Amino acid sequence: MRYTEVLNDRGPPWFGGERQTEEGVMILTLIGMSGAGKSFLAGKCAAHGFAVIDCDAQIAARLGQLVGPVGSTLEEVGAWMGLPHQDGFAEREAAFRACEQQVLADALGQAERHRQAGRDCLIDTGGSVIYADAALLERMRQRSTVIYLHTPDTILPQMLSAYLAQPRPVVWHGAFEQRPGEPLEEAYRRSYASLIAQRQQRYAQLAQITLEYGAYRGSELAAQDLLRVVREWEEVQGAR
Repeated sequence: MRYTEVLNDRGPPWFGGERQTEEGVMILTLIGMSGAGKSFLAGKCAAHGFAVIDCDAQIAARLGQLVGPVGSTLEEVGAWMGLPHQDGFAEREAAFRACEQQVLADALGQAERHRQAGRDCLIDTGGSVIYADAALLERMRQRSTVIYLHTPDTILPQMLSAYLAQPRPVVWHGAFEQRPGEPLEEAYRRSYASLIAQRQQRYAQLAQITLEYGAYRGSELAAQDLLRVVREWEEVQGAR
């Protein structure tokens, strides 16, 4: 199910806090590129009473145990991880991916405990969650509603510029390549486009609901608007 219009223009929200049973508890998982707005929506849902599992924070904590202090913010972890043309990036990328896999498994366990306690929960994943083991991703789809925050091609240059100016931890998954004689800046533009295309396909295949960038990046968006979209999707599934 794909939503393109602004969510808070779609009429009154469905959610009124009436769901109290374990069967009615919502478990949501947000996926999408770093900078797509996952943490923005997670904050909206947290203010609405959701338990939010911040996978980036948990990855940073695990990395600290594995390789030593790397910081706790995305910027600090990004500074540790570096850029794909730099020496040692492949090893740091592998360590990050290993931690992300473990964190996703733990997050699904935490979400299940929240479900049993009758509390709504949102899993705020990192952008490279799509590279986790297939069995773990299928478990994620079975245990939660997966929502893909799609970013349009028009903002990709802005996202790349922000990444190069202050790197966040990005798993390139072999997408970066600098050809002989190619300027580094051009290599990043070309490789980033390749990475995005690769990821967009995986995100779309994994997601049960896709939200277009313009539908959710408004300051007036309330958690109820997102939750109503999920309810609409659940109703469609139930009617099949």
